[in-house]
Amino acid sequence: MVLSLLTRSFLLGLLAFLPSPSVYARPVVISIDAGSNNGAQIGTFIGLEAKKNFPELEKRYDSYLAFLLSPSQFKQLLPQVNSLKAAIDPDYQAEVNAIAAVWQLNTLDKLGDNKLSVNEFWLLQLLPDLTAVNKGSALAVANRSDKNPIAARNLDWKSTPELRSLQTINIYQYEDRTLVSLGFAGLAGVINGFNDQGLFVSLLDATEQQASTSLLPQNSSSFDLRTLLKHFDKIAPAGHELAQKSYSRGHQVLFADQGNIAVLEQPAGEIGKLRKTHSAIINEMPWNHNEQLAVVNCFVLKASAHNCYMSRDHYRWGRFAHLLTAFLDQNLSVGDVITVMQDQANIRQAIFNEDTLQSIIFTPKDRALYLYTQAVTKSDEAHPSIEKYQLIQTASKDKLIETVLLVLGIGILAAAWLYVLRNGKKNKRPPLSDN
Repeated sequence: MVLSLLTRSFLLGLLAFLPSPSVYARPVVISIDAGSNNGAQIGTFIGLEAKKNFPELEKRYDSYLAFLLSPSQFKQLLPQVNSLKAAIDPDYQAEVNAIAAVWQLNTLDKLGDNKLSVNEFWLLQLLPDLTAVNKGSALAVANRSDKNPIAARNLDWKSTPELRSLQTINIYQYEDRTLVSLGFAGLAGVINGFNDQGLFVSLLDATEQQASTSLLPQNSSSFDLRTLLKHFDKIAPAGHELAQKSYSRGHQVLFADQGNIAVLEQPAGEIGKLRKTHSAIINEMPWNHNEQLAVVNCFVLKASAHNCYMSRDHYRWGRFAHLLTAFLDQNLSVGDVITVMQDQANIRQAIFNEDTLQSIIFTPKDRALYLYTQAVTKSDEAHPSIEKYQLIQTASKDKLIETVLLVLGIGILAAAWLYVLRNGKKNKRPPLSDN
């Protein structure tokens, strides 16, 4: 088991460094044996792998935090980091602390000093819970006639070359579950990810407040999404589990599984509500596409708190509606969805814009990932390059299931035939003689 994981990790790591025909660098892929290791051991492995691939990552992360936050925002967020960290699963805490130990993070809390402290590292882990960094838009199509849903997300993060250079794909191999997280080196939560059962999740911020101020104990959305991928394979139970928790910022989660799509809308401190393809939405955001769901950075359910005030959200919503008119009553292909997600009309507010760090398309049926990542050095984005990844192999599993079902079906037919034959023989026995 360990040998196979090491072999796979080596091959995937080698793939990450092969020259690409395009200018877009592939993220580094790290495969992690999470089934036979505890949180501290997982963190130690991740820390060593990240450090091997990114020798100066502490400097890069410190530079990014200094770019993203003002000194006053940084000071405001540090107490919240400690409050929120205490609510995270102890295994995840051990994992993050082990990464910090491997990186020897023992400096003071000071942005821009080319060093990374433990508190700064934890702040990086919790940026989606505490800041407005995690913007963008998303789209999901049900494709009910051929039962082949597609989910897509454009991740808009204001980034620097330092952050863009740290993009990774983490594959966590648990004993009975594999989950994939699309993120950054050493960051343990899930912003966009999926599991081997085809459940896809994507987190979008839905609050305009740039930095949170609440010190009340809350949950961490990105760490909760990782737990969901470990334990669930369907939207309904996963959405119900997440909806009951309390968060310091309003957010949305796009869900897709092998048969359905939905969006969880969850205001800060409130129970979330699941938006489906036929849910009633606000009049200001008209939608006539019963097979598709669009997501922008505000809530559109009539039952949710109204917060759609930004022109950017209205523009992208309307643009999605316009682009999808060409597919009324039709199934969309992966190529169709990619075309929609790469739309650059009105570049300042476009679906695909200068802040689009990743563009993700996922098909739950075959667990195929189609991924664009913004290059370290920005270049011409007129024709963004998409790479296909098959990180989870489904053919052998599906074939085994089909074989088991076939054998089971044959067994049932054989049993039924024997039952009918036996009863037929009983009915053909000659009557007993009176003599």
